[in-house]
Amino acid sequence: MNDLTTIPRPRTPVTARHQAALSNTTAAIADNQALIPADECRAIVAEMQAALLPARAEVAAEHARLIVAAYGTQKPDNPDAYARLVTLAATRCPADLLPQLVDEVTRRHPRFLPTKGEIEAVIADLRTKRVRALSVAEAHLKAHAKRQAERPKSTPEEREAMLARLRQRCPEVFGLASAARRMPGTVASAGGRASANDDGITDADIPRLREEMAAQIREAVDGR
Repeated sequence: MNDLTTIPRPRTPVTARHQAALSNTTAAIADNQALIPADECRAIVAEMQAALLPARAEVAAEHARLIVAAYGTQKPDNPDAYARLVTLAATRCPADLLPQLVDEVTRRHPRFLPTKGEIEAVIADLRTKRVRALSVAEAHLKAHAKRQAERPKSTPEEREAMLARLRQRCPEVFGLASAARRMPGTVASAGGRASANDDGITDADIPRLREEMAAQIREAVDGR
């Protein structure tokens, strides 16, 4: 198998959905800034940690040999030691970025063999977007925790006012809840089995519906 042509790009669907927010280079998060939902922040962190994993040694070594070969007849004073240094640098690069590493190193340093430090500088630049996305997602998670801790306890009147706002913003959620309460057939039969109403809602569906309602309510509250 040829590692040079079979390096898959990491799957990062959640990161891709929030590309605009994750490209923000401002470290500070304003008090009124909209946050990426916490569960999606955690997914982004997992995606970026996987995407930043270094390449396997044998794959890195193959690309290190390509870097050396690109300089033709140029020979370092100690070829074996130089090859090991280039390989060591390449092992710090995510596998899917190694072809870009070869291209970028030879573009930036077209005349002379690059040093280990120069190769590492290219790797740092190639990792920048992923490192930034990881950092922004972690910052949003901290902001979620901070806002949750600082959120004052609401009074009954405030809770009623919040529910009124949520009914306006999420009428389908509250309509579903009201319909589920009104419709016949949502109470278990005498034999203990869940019976269905005309829309197919059973007692067994209620916990799932409640979770869906809670998720939409959390999203509405976080985005208010």
